[in-house]
Amino acid sequence: MDSTHFKEEMYARYVAECLPEVDLKEIQDHIQGGCRVCEISVRRYRRLSEILQNDLGYEPPESSLKSALNAFRLRKPEKVNLVSVMAQVVFDSFLQPLPAGVRQSVVTDRQVLYQADEMQLDLKIEKTNEENESLIIGQLIPKEKASEQSPSFKAVLREGERVVQSAYSNALGEFVFHVVPKQSYDLEILLAESKKILLTGIPTANESGARGNA
Repeated sequence: MDSTHFKEEMYARYVAECLPEVDLKEIQDHIQGGCRVCEISVRRYRRLSEILQNDLGYEPPESSLKSALNAFRLRKPEKVNLVSVMAQVVFDSFLQPLPAGVRQSVVTDRQVLYQADEMQLDLKIEKTNEENESLIIGQLIPKEKASEQSPSFKAVLREGERVVQSAYSNALGEFVFHVVPKQSYDLEILLAESKKILLTGIPTANESGARGNA
C-alpha cells in the first residue's frame, strides 16, 4: 500500500476474497474509515465480477447454435478460376536466317518474343560461365503501353508437372531463372487479376549447327 490508497490489484483480490485475512481486514477498515476513492474502486471491481459471473452462466438458445452451425456448413470456400491465355511466338532469333555464306556452328544466346492478349513477354536464353547452366531472363511488357509500369506477378517454370523454379517480378516486370539446359520448359505467368499466361516449349538447349544457310 502507498501513503494513501491500495494498488489496483489489491482491490481485485479483495473482491475475490483471495487475500490473507490481515489484508482483507486492513482494506475493510480503510474503506470504513471514510476513503471514498477506495470505496469506488471496490464497487467497480464488484460490478465487473458480477458481469463475468453472468457471462459464465449464459447459455445461448439451441436455435441460435443451430443457425450458426448451418451458416458455417453452407459457406463454401471461394474458388478462384484462373483465365488461361496461351502465348504465341512472334519472334525467335534462332529461327532468323544468317547472312549468305555464314554458317552457325556454336551455341549462341537466343531471344524469343511472345504475345498474349495485351501483353508481350520478352525472353532471353543465355549460356553462363558455369558448366551446363543457362539463364532465362524474362520481362513482361504491356503492349503499346511501354511507359506504364508492368504488373507484379509470379513466374513458375515447369518441366511437365514438376515445378522447377519460381520467381517474383521486380518493378520493371523482370525475372530470372538459373536452369540446366533442356529441350524445353513450360512457363506460367500468374497475374493478380486471376489471369494465367502459358508459354510452352521454351527452348534452352540450342543444338550446334541447327541454324545456318547453305
